[in-house]
This record gives sequence, structure tokens and C-alpha cells, in this order.
Amino acid sequence: SIRKWDIASEFAVSEPVLAIRELDGDWYMGKVVEKLPNNEYRVHIYESTGLIETKGLHQMMKRFEKPVEFPPPEVSCAMLKEMLEKGVASIDPEGETKLKIHDGVGDGCVATALWTQGNAVANWDGGHHIDLNMFTFEENQQTHKTFSEAFIGMTSSFSIVSHNEQPRGLGRVVNFKHE
Repeated sequence: SIRKWDIASEFAVSEPVLAIRELDGDWYMGKVVEKLPNNEYRVHIYESTGLIETKGLHQMMKRFEKPVEFPPPEVSCAMLKEMLEKGVASIDPEGETKLKIHDGVGDGCVATALWTQGNAVANWDGGHHIDLNMFTFEENQQTHKTFSEAFIGMTSSFSIVSHNEQPRGLGRVVNFKHE
């Protein structure tokens, strides 16, 4: 969209703003999180990393556009635990699994699963983001794929958007077992 650059005389905490990033010169949606001395503000920038930057008045403008509203996800803390349980059952149907839910800290929860072949931790922010970390003693891509497909298959609200592998190592040497 195109709009006139309207420099405000001051912003309130929690006020929605547009803030420019010197790194790329683009404007990003954000929210004022703290007012600092000398007409500077700490602003939560809504971009891929969700960083907080200090901005002056000339680097921000009021945001009049309403934020995009997403429908609430079909996930709960109990469901997150079931998702982990289904993931473990898909790769170790006969094994014994210890599952635990940790909630009451923020809007979401953390679910943990421990079994003889590894462990998994699912962290839900109470909104539209779930992190799943999985460790297995045996490096097998198909096992991890089967687990994640069973885990995510319980909900149509989420899909895998990022996947990382962390190799193992000792000292300053980091490698995969097959290396």
C-alpha cells in the first residue's frame, strides 16, 4: 500500500506501528514495547525472527491497518500430548512411553515424551506455532519422517514449514554417524 509518511510526536506502549529497518530499508509491522528517554522506543518488529529494536520517532509511523486475524488453531495442551503420543506410537508401537504436559507458564504449553529409543519435546505458544524437537539414538531419516507425519497428521491447522538436523559430535568434531 502507499501512504503518506506521518511522523507522530509520540507513541504509547502497545501501540501498533510501522518501523523501518536500516538493514534492508523496508517497513515492518510492529508494536511499541517500551518508551525510552530522548524520544526513542523499543519496538517488537514482526518479521521472521520477531526481534526487538530501538527506534526513534523518524523511524516509525502509526499503523492504521488492522492486523491479519487468523482463526484460532484446533490445538490444546491435551491435544499436543496426544500428538506426541501418536508420533511415538508410529515408530515404537510396543514400547513404554512417559508423557508429561507442562502448562500454566504462558499461553501455550510444553509436552515431553521419553521412550527407550529417544525423546521428543513439543513446544506450543498457545497460538499458531509449534516447535518439535526429537532425538533418537539411531540415526534414521525414515523414523523421524514417520514420527513427524503422525504428529502433524492429527491437525489440519499446522504444517511443517522448517526442518533442521543437528549432527552429533564430541569436542570440536561434529558429524553424522555415517560419516
